Amino acid sequence: MKRFLLLALCALFTCNVAEARTLYVNAKRPNNNGNGLSAAKAKKTIQAAINIAKAGDTILVYPGTYAPIKTNNKKITIKSVKGKAKTKIVKGTKVDEQVALASLGKSYKVYITTGSREGETITCYSKGYKSTLSGFLLDGQFRTVGTFGELLGVCGGTVKSCLIQRIGNKYADTYGGGFPHFSSATAVASANLSDCVLKNNRCKQLVADAWSLADGGLGCQASTLSRCTITGNDCDSGFGSGNTLCNSLVADNTSFDALFYNVSAVNCTIAKNIVFFNWWDKFSDSSKFYNSILWNNYTVAPSTVKQLIGYDYYSADGDYIAWCPVDETTFTIDYEDAVGNSQTAEVTEGTLSNYYPGFTKEAYYSTVTSPGTRKKLHNVDSGNTYKNTDKTNKNPKFVNAAKGNYSLKKGSPFINKGKLTAAQKKLVGSTDLAGKKRIKGKAIDRGCYEF
Repeated sequence: MKRFLLLALCALFTCNVAEARTLYVNAKRPNNNGNGLSAAKAKKTIQAAINIAKAGDTILVYPGTYAPIKTNNKKITIKSVKGKAKTKIVKGTKVDEQVALASLGKSYKVYITTGSREGETITCYSKGYKSTLSGFLLDGQFRTVGTFGELLGVCGGTVKSCLIQRIGNKYADTYGGGFPHFSSATAVASANLSDCVLKNNRCKQLVADAWSLADGGLGCQASTLSRCTITGNDCDSGFGSGNTLCNSLVADNTSFDALFYNVSAVNCTIAKNIVFFNWWDKFSDSSKFYNSILWNNYTVAPSTVKQLIGYDYYSADGDYIAWCPVDETTFTIDYEDAVGNSQTAEVTEGTLSNYYPGFTKEAYYSTVTSPGTRKKLHNVDSGNTYKNTDKTNKNPKFVNAAKGNYSLKKGSPFINKGKLTAAQKKLVGSTDLAGKKRIKGKAIDRGCYEF
């Protein structure tokens, strides 16, 4: 009798467990009328497949261009069939107040307590990592989200083998006393990334602390990145804060403020980054570096910044209008025409008044000094921990740093020089940034590559 009851319960339990499905999406389909359960009846949009997906389902996406998505933290996998070279999610031409190309977390409300939008409530999607996105190009295309809009690449979720690029907004805002901030743009917020590339993003300060994330960073805020490449980005506040990096390369980026804040980096290579417009002369603050390589990172002292910043243009009430490098006579401005449409124009100092009648040029500083010498940062930082990490600019003997190849070559002083705790070994894993086996010799090598 007991055996019969047990078998009956097992049968009942099995009947109530939904079998995981595979759903299909193809941008070439005429509409979303298909049930999505086969390639022949694929949905046209990713969002349509997400809407009918259940926990455990996999959504296979064929090559094409797709609109931004929201999963609300469903336990599903969204995977491209041909990878990021063929499949992309892009920002549309509509001017949205807030948008993320991939909102993978759980939605929740945020009440804005500071800034020009104080008192507003907005919806964020950065809680949770159940949704997985794999093999996509996420392209913001530097498209406008409005003067006080927010644009993110990825918010929440687990992201694998994706390229995140051109997250940024062309509008200069009027918040912040004339500093060169743009409407908020952050490439990654509260997400787990692996084998991803963050490249050519222009992440600027969040105007009104929207998304509960202060500052843009190289695109990352409160995220974990493993075997990721972060290169060619230009950001207000470096790498943001609260991130964990492992086996990652951070190279050839520029920042207006400290590159890292409250960041933990394990087996990372951090090279040729420039921190400028920096009042505190800090490469990093309150961060920890383990078994990493720090090489040829620079700051530009405030006296030198005067030459780099150039001039601001102010209205009578002091609002920030445009930006002109000192050493350029022709430059680009963004402005609104008579009917409120955004425009871009190439102008000179003499023709500026054609676009901003009555505006005068003021030197941001009372004097302009001659360009100074770049200052290496490694020995002036405070509040950071460097364990088994080189920060003295010893020649690492990279294969070809000039061309972006930061792998180690024979004779590098960092081969077999690593030392990790058991917990760090687990975090680092078994492969380096290039997918090669980690710890090939007596000990792990420093940096993100194993020789």
